[in-house]
Amino acid sequence: MIWNYRNADFDKCNELIATFDWESIINAENSMDQNCKNFTNKFLEYINDCIPQKEVTIRPNDKIWFNSDLRREKRKRERLHKQARGSNSIPDLNKYKKRRNHVNNLKRYTKDQFYLNANSLLDGFACGISKSYWFLMKKLVKTSGNSTHITQLKNENDELVTENYDIKHAF
Repeated sequence: MIWNYRNADFDKCNELIATFDWESIINAENSMDQNCKNFTNKFLEYINDCIPQKEVTIRPNDKIWFNSDLRREKRKRERLHKQARGSNSIPDLNKYKKRRNHVNNLKRYTKDQFYLNANSLLDGFACGISKSYWFLMKKLVKTSGNSTHITQLKNENDELVTENYDIKHAF
């Protein structure tokens, strides 16, 4: 779920937050954790009312330049391919070929546009904006979230080293 801040009603949110009696949810008899939960729940309730949300799907195995428009066109191409295979008619085959060429051209264009945008981000880095550099690096270097940790290593004497301190010095 992501927040759609462009369509948020911040005036309504500010009004709800300002008019609510916050002391009513904080009770001296409750623990600090319970008071924090009460506050957080009420605050998030107001936020959910004022800022729309939408669900997005993250596809970590996709190419970095692959977008939803390309995915939609690819699905259309696959439907036409299935239809052309099933009917074996020349008009269906021509529709499929036209869509296939369109998808290939769109793929090439999307990839080129991504790398042009990447160049502009690097230009921003050259101007002293390091955030653009790290934004691009995060996109280019995909990680699965699993870090590789070396648990054993052979040193220059072919002895097996398993302690972190010794592994560090073996490098």
